[in-house]
Amino acid sequence: GMQAVRGMRHGRRKGTLNRPYKRRKRMLRQLVTHLVTHERILTTLTRAKTLKRWADWVVTMGKGGTLGDRRRAQAILYTDEAVLKVFSVLAHRYKDRNGGYTRVLRMVKNRKGDNAPMAAIEYVDRPGELRDSNPPAHQLPYSKMILRAQEKGDDKLVEYYRQMQTDVIAGQQRTLRHKAQHLLRPGERQSSWWEGMQDYPHPLRELHDELHGKEGAAA
Repeated sequence: GMQAVRGMRHGRRKGTLNRPYKRRKRMLRQLVTHLVTHERILTTLTRAKTLKRWADWVVTMGKGGTLGDRRRAQAILYTDEAVLKVFSVLAHRYKDRNGGYTRVLRMVKNRKGDNAPMAAIEYVDRPGELRDSNPPAHQLPYSKMILRAQEKGDDKLVEYYRQMQTDVIAGQQRTLRHKAQHLLRPGERQSSWWEGMQDYPHPLRELHDELHGKEGAAA
């Protein structure tokens, strides 16, 4: 009979963690659920490095806040409490931070038995973190280009980049307002979801209250 030919693993940088795909995915889903719940866990160094991508990924979904983001997060996280925390607590905490939501710190001692290197992975910007995190960079678009143009003394280029900066910020505000109007509008589909968000701060809460009033927010 025909025999399968195994190719070389050139360019395949994704770690398999010594598990087939379904078992590896199930293990990472369990780890990221525990990490969101407790905000710090201890695991092996290899697992922590792989888990970091998943942990940052779910925070990006929470900051997106769309229905599609919520369904993707529900397909990863095992508990409803973890999903709610991602879209409320973590999304609000990292609204000014672009990436870098987790850190991996290698432990001094390896695990007894198999001598596996261990590491702690945790979310940053919270009380009791293992190391102080750098503040998020509050940087407007085109700010570096404006600074370079000012150093060169090119006033026309400075004015051009300032206009580009104004246009980009206006576009971001339009996107946020559109999201608040169409995704957070009180109604049959959104009311139960918004009731679950009342106990947590949310980055779109002020805009939601402005558009629909306090009565609509409480509905």
